[in-house]
Amino acid sequence: MIPIRNGIELLVDIGIKISAMITQQSVDALQLNENDKVWVSIKASAIKYISNI
Repeated sequence: MIPIRNGIELLVDIGIKISAMITQQSVDALQLNENDKVWVSIKASAIKYISNI
């Protein structure tokens, strides 16, 4: 988990590495910790591809 201006950036490895941004309030509510296993649900219209990562 990486603190950013508007919350927290999560790096999730789903076979490829993806980045997700959530609020600190969500991290607290979900009681997320480093290396926790999580399920990822993605709204297709919210996907942004950045080729230089």
